[in-house]
Amino acid sequence: NGGLLDADLVRRLGPPTDYFYWAEDVDYLTRARRAGAHVERAPGELVTHRALGRRSRGEARDWRLYYITRNTLHFRIRVKGAGLGERLRTWWGLAKTAAAIVLLEGDKRRSAGLLRAGIRDYRRGVLGRTIDPDGWTARYRSAGSPT
Repeated sequence: NGGLLDADLVRRLGPPTDYFYWAEDVDYLTRARRAGAHVERAPGELVTHRALGRRSRGEARDWRLYYITRNTLHFRIRVKGAGLGERLRTWWGLAKTAAAIVLLEGDKRRSAGLLRAGIRDYRRGVLGRTIDPDGWTARYRSAGSPT
């Protein structure tokens, strides 16, 4: 989750892709490897990150679903240049997510809307911060809906 990068490499590669929240570290690592950078994993866990919390089965998704959908599609298909098998696995994963929303979630409309918006913005090439997590959370808490 993240990494330490040589300043000369960053100057050569430029800034990370503006994914906001999901896939930016994997994207940058892929670009660094393609540029011939030597990549090493640090042994063990050097920093403990605070978990964002886990969703219970059947609980409505939040803003993260949008970014996970959009950025995963963008990275796997546009950046990584996925072949047919990888493309099929990627779309199959989205189909399973859609099925889980329909079959298991109480707030299907909200979760399906996030999934559709992520796919739509992937197709349009939209990147960056498009949904404000704090605003999203405040909106659904004030409406009495779980986040």
